Amino acid sequence: MISKLIQALVVSAFVASVIGGPGCNSDGDNSSSPLTGSAPSNLVASASNPSNGNGRLTATALLFVNDGATGFDEATLWQTVGDIAHVVTVKWKTGTHVISSASHAWDDPIRPLVRTGFVSCSGSPGTACDLAKITLDFASNTVTFNGLVMTSGGSATSTLTGTLVW
Repeated sequence: MISKLIQALVVSAFVASVIGGPGCNSDGDNSSSPLTGSAPSNLVASASNPSNGNGRLTATALLFVNDGATGFDEATLWQTVGDIAHVVTVKWKTGTHVISSASHAWDDPIRPLVRTGFVSCSGSPGTACDLAKITLDFASNTVTFNGLVMTSGGSATSTLTGTLVW
């Protein structure tokens, strides 16, 4: 009960900071843009290790255009499934829309200082992931994952399949 209350307070604080922050469109300025109210995502995390990273994510993500004046856009989905908090993030170059990275993190809110799982994919040489399994459709506010397998370099793994919507 207390962990759900803490989680609700953290989410409320985040939402308040996003709503209170500057807004923008996708015309290439360097401010952040809150989500536009699209249909929900339909993204499945499977084959996760630890297995509590498995789940269907249906929340609508937030889009940050030229996040922090870095030259990259970012779509991030936050959702709790059961008792596990998930964060899926995808980044791409602002001007070209070429995908640069993706990640999936999941935490047990009962142990908030211990990350249960984190995996990422940057397409760097020597990594097992394949960024070609991610398709960005900026005009439709979607990112589609086609069985993207991500690892941590350790034992954590996760496969993402489906659509993230912002």
